[in-house]
Amino acid sequence: MSFEHVPKPTHIDTSFRPGGMIGMLDYRASKLYRLLAFPVKLASIALELVIIVICVLVTGQWSATLANRVAGHGADIYLVTMIFHIVMGAIVATTSLTVLSLLWSIGVLWIFNKAFLFFIDVVPSEGRSYPQALSVLQYGDMARLTLKMEYPETWTDSDTNEYVKRLSLIVRLMYGDRIRSRLPRMIAILHKAKQEGVNLSTDTFEIKSRLKPLTDTISKEEKFVSSRPIRSAVWLIAIFTACLIMYYR
Repeated sequence: MSFEHVPKPTHIDTSFRPGGMIGMLDYRASKLYRLLAFPVKLASIALELVIIVICVLVTGQWSATLANRVAGHGADIYLVTMIFHIVMGAIVATTSLTVLSLLWSIGVLWIFNKAFLFFIDVVPSEGRSYPQALSVLQYGDMARLTLKMEYPETWTDSDTNEYVKRLSLIVRLMYGDRIRSRLPRMIAILHKAKQEGVNLSTDTFEIKSRLKPLTDTISKEEKFVSSRPIRSAVWLIAIFTACLIMYYR
């Protein structure tokens, strides 16, 4: 990647910085951040799995009791129990995971980020502002490449390849070639817009309108697979379904 070719700022960044004990450039701090955050991420995944399993077990007992109470004579109790179990399990699991996500973000992740920034002073590099440096801290090279799109004249074929390499595995396998061929056209549109005076950092509406003919060519399936929240939801639904299958085996 040719990040060194990004133009350097001509002004001093006055964004507020909390100031940690040890100064570290943002892209280097990102590697340390993700290394330390990896066990936290694993704990989050493990906790989600435990909650789903508990929800399936608890609602299984509830649904059996409820089915015996409401089912009429001659009704298929087993089928009614399964229907109640699926509905109740989905509702309880969704509610529990939503509460977990909120508590995890407010509690664990907030404390983790504050502790990290207490020790590490993230120093912006390559012309970035402090808020942009924090984005790089959390998202690494993908954020660096996304921010580099504000300087389309410096974009290279190597950057395109690096961008595709940093997509999730399933997106890369299914749509990597499409994205690789589409990126240079998107960069060309951004380059032309910048030459015509569009501010690529702030003129969001203008940028979206210029990119619309290109983004309209993206299939619904690609948008679906490329959505991280949707992929996470599908993963959780698959775990929930697997737990139900194992429960009734």
